[in-house]
Amino acid sequence: GVASKCNITCGFCVGPEGHYGELTDRRLGQVIELLPTLMQLSVVGPGEPLMSPNFLKLLEHVADNDYPSLLVSLTTNGTLLSKKWLERHANVRWSVFRISLNAGSAAVHEKMTGKSFWSRITESIGYLSEMNADRDQSLRLTLSCVLSNQVMGDLMNFAEVVDQSGAQIILEPMTGNLSNLS
Repeated sequence: GVASKCNITCGFCVGPEGHYGELTDRRLGQVIELLPTLMQLSVVGPGEPLMSPNFLKLLEHVADNDYPSLLVSLTTNGTLLSKKWLERHANVRWSVFRISLNAGSAAVHEKMTGKSFWSRITESIGYLSEMNADRDQSLRLTLSCVLSNQVMGDLMNFAEVVDQSGAQIILEPMTGNLSNLS
């Protein structure tokens, strides 16, 4: 993991729980040294990668330097994305941009995460959808959803978001029953 924190509290996720630390300065330096030799860099949780200061430094380094063979994949909850952020990182050769959406509507998303970020996330999905439609981009937009009692009644709405964005889809079974969501 690169992040020890997350800015939402999903009832199905145990998150980093202090088991994973931040991307350290030392590890950041090691990764930067390896970048010219890498073809793929994939980052997923636990935790929200975009809350890690050193991961953000790594992305800025990739955006500011030419790595023609490097494709970057990122899994994020999407709450910290914006058009400005995506424009700042336009030189990153995105491979997969996976948003863990886990809902098809604002109401269910708020029940699942404990926060009101739906508008911000769907706006960012719109920006990513535009990038995804651009054939000059290597980006593949993916929206994922953990199946729970809350989400089961919202799957048609989730399918509409997926359809409108042109995204690929990942449906995952819920493991555990945190917050009585399963």
